[in-house]
Amino acid sequence: LGHSQPKLELQCLNPQYF
Repeated sequence: LGHSQPKLELQCLNPQYF
């Protein structure tokens, strides 16, 4: 999930971003 926007992708990779 979050392959459309790079921001969402970063959140998926880094749970701390949430």
